[in-house]
Amino acid sequence: MIPRAGKAKDGKRPGWFERLRGSSQSKPQHQQQQLAPLPPRPNPSDITSISLEEMCKVCYNLDPSQAPRSGPPVKNGPSSFSWAVREYNLPAGSPVARITIDKSQILLDSAQGCFFCAIISTALSTAQPGWEAEDTVIRINLAPNVPVTVQLQYGQYGTSSDDTLGFEVSTHFEYIIQPGTPKPTTEIEIYRPRLCGGSGEAPGRGDLISGLLEPMGFGEEIASHVGDDTCVDFIKKHVENCIKEHNCGGSGGHSALPLLPDRVIWIQGRNTRNIRLVEPKNTRAKYIALSYCWGLITAYTYLTDQSTVHSRKTAIDYNALPPLLQDVLRIACLLDIEYIWVDRLCIIQGDNSDFKKQAPKMGDIYGNATLTIAAASTSSENDHILVERDAKWKSSGINLTLEGLGTFNLKVRRRSHKLGTEDQGGDYGRVSTRAWIWQERLLSARTVFFTTHALKFECHCHSIWEGFDEGISGNSWSSNLEKVSIDSWLDLVDEFMRRDITYASDRLPAIAAVMNRIEKRKGWTPFWGLWKYAIVGSLGWKVDDDCGIEGSHPCEMNPKTCAPSWSWLSINGPISHGNLTISNKVSREVLKPWIYDLECHGLNDATGSITVDGRFVTGWVEATVKLDKTHKRTPSEPDRFNYQYRAVFTADYVETVVNADVALMPRGNEPWGMFRPAVRVPVGEAPPTQSWIGYCIYLMVATRGPLAIALLLGPSLRNSKLYERIGIAYAVRCNMFEGSKRGRFEIV
Repeated sequence: MIPRAGKAKDGKRPGWFERLRGSSQSKPQHQQQQLAPLPPRPNPSDITSISLEEMCKVCYNLDPSQAPRSGPPVKNGPSSFSWAVREYNLPAGSPVARITIDKSQILLDSAQGCFFCAIISTALSTAQPGWEAEDTVIRINLAPNVPVTVQLQYGQYGTSSDDTLGFEVSTHFEYIIQPGTPKPTTEIEIYRPRLCGGSGEAPGRGDLISGLLEPMGFGEEIASHVGDDTCVDFIKKHVENCIKEHNCGGSGGHSALPLLPDRVIWIQGRNTRNIRLVEPKNTRAKYIALSYCWGLITAYTYLTDQSTVHSRKTAIDYNALPPLLQDVLRIACLLDIEYIWVDRLCIIQGDNSDFKKQAPKMGDIYGNATLTIAAASTSSENDHILVERDAKWKSSGINLTLEGLGTFNLKVRRRSHKLGTEDQGGDYGRVSTRAWIWQERLLSARTVFFTTHALKFECHCHSIWEGFDEGISGNSWSSNLEKVSIDSWLDLVDEFMRRDITYASDRLPAIAAVMNRIEKRKGWTPFWGLWKYAIVGSLGWKVDDDCGIEGSHPCEMNPKTCAPSWSWLSINGPISHGNLTISNKVSREVLKPWIYDLECHGLNDATGSITVDGRFVTGWVEATVKLDKTHKRTPSEPDRFNYQYRAVFTADYVETVVNADVALMPRGNEPWGMFRPAVRVPVGEAPPTQSWIGYCIYLMVATRGPLAIALLLGPSLRNSKLYERIGIAYAVRCNMFEGSKRGRFEIV
């Protein structure tokens, strides 16, 4: 092993590179010479003639303690915005770094003389041949004891800053310019295999070579077939460990068997030839719940309805089941579990009374399950999950030959999951786009995701990907339910509303079980998707117009759920609370907190209205409507129009951009005299095709620095004495409210 070194003269402990140099003075003199030039495209399997050099100013020798830190500076440990803190459970104080190389030629030139840059260059050539010939930006992500993650982005690097967002300091933005058709980012990870050391290593010298890569973590191989024994062992190991060591189950104890749901599929004797639907009473046993995406419903879709429920109780033909359900049954048998719960078989389809009875029990069904299988690699029940994986996910070897010391092996593979997405729930295919699955994942005690490239285990304590080294774990997205705060709840709502749902009226049922779980644990009282005690701080949602076509209306009125207009449940589509929650995620030295001016004076449980008191001004909302000439006409959409809404205040005609909740329109001459008030376009009516201007009220919610959040209110279409929310403005100048009066408004 490399001997420990004392402190340097400056009082700092030497880095691993200095310790290595101090421990290898007896190595042959030629190892200190300049590395011989490598060919422009290195052989992906070998790096030879390596010498030891000083600290590289390009890659910092892949040492996170020497490279620039990732994220904004903080007093203790890595930033909460750090890539690694969002990706892994790291010990406090771990050094975390991200190196950006804005031109690929910089890395290629450095690889001619730097051992570590040569590793990165060779790994990229292995995973993405030909990358050297294009404009690319390379990001090297470093943290101790985990693989080195490299991102290859095509295009040219640029930066900009913005001083208008309420920050105390200029906000720095990075971007990549991609001419032509954009290419996806390539992400790879480089790791040390657990069983390392190749032929030619002299006794004791493998440790010296290993010391060169001391900060780089180990990894395990990922099976080429999902039905491999190692995959079954992976699931068993982590499920059993969670049951034994954690308290994630909803049934109340570490090892208590869960109570079976009202209906389950019984695999009698774990024999797939003996399957039937049963209705157990007060029976405790292990069971698996399935989370998946439905395909199109046809006359041949295999499900349980009133016409088949009795035959399902007699027997279920394994061969008649769709491929996904066949595989789930096989997995259950391999895990020694006799019961599974599948919604399409255990809820009587087409029976609204049975749905209303079972829907409120989703929290218990998924929360008590021994395991939830998330079929992430499938688009419907007609796909298998026990399949051969694409060869592109296989790892490749890199052989390092250090003159006089022998060889050393590294592995490189494409990352199984996209960096920077895990803390937002990840991107695992179609299952990551469905609202019902959002609820199922949060409620489940333990979930295994069958993705196209690897298995992922998640409980409420941590997450572990297939291929992780022993002892390495990531953060758990589903743990947001255990440690929920108002800010994290708003983030969860944003994710929920970005997801698709077949029936917009199901938005409330699809979130109800999660809110009920939080109500029991936190004592918070739900109120139309918000919490009663935090109403004012949750009103600042806006339509996420980044998710739609520019100038379009990404959201529409929810046609069947008569939710109050102040609640995001009144619309269907993507929303964002980002401007509200980011101030609590960034250091107070960087971003000012919001100061709330609005006060809540009453909540009406019967009507869903809220009564608030705050400063207000009167003004107009101006809608500019233009024909989209780039739109290709279709029978269903002969014309398309672009819409832009601006707030125009009576004071000096100051203008600011408005985020309309849905399409808006002017409404007659009533009830506000000669002015036409702005209102939401009712369900079933088309939005205006000509520009217009309408009257509205701007009600201040909160301020931060020189800017304010203001709700836009129009008259209620249901009761002209009340008000409805029609939109929000985030960049209103506070001086617009100087000298304004306070008023009381009942919003429905």
